[in-house]
Amino acid sequence: MTTEAQFYRRLRDNLERCEFTRLESRATLGLPDLLIAFEEGFFITLELKVVRSGMKVALSAHQVSFHARHAALGCPAGILVACLNLDEIRLYSAAQAVELQLQGLRVEPVGCWPLRRAPWHVIRDALTGLA
Repeated sequence: MTTEAQFYRRLRDNLERCEFTRLESRATLGLPDLLIAFEEGFFITLELKVVRSGMKVALSAHQVSFHARHAALGCPAGILVACLNLDEIRLYSAAQAVELQLQGLRVEPVGCWPLRRAPWHVIRDALTGLA
């Protein structure tokens, strides 16, 4: 896996009992990559990132702003990072967006799992926990 598109396909193919809508838009800067509807009857927005080396997570100012504003309202949103350099998938809540932009992968994630043998049912539970 080397791109966010490949990360998205892996997520889509492995998370069960949910529906994915791609949201990327040039008209609304900062809008997360995905809207995920869960069978339990709620939605979350999710930004996907891939880190190949180093500790920096490339969040734009618009993405940070979106997540900070929505976290302040209690809206379920998160940032899911495929860390190729660490062989991990990390989940961060929207409330961690500013810290994540400033400190990168040094920020303690909400959840962390092996990239190669990801326990998708556990990741799904963690995503539902954002709601």
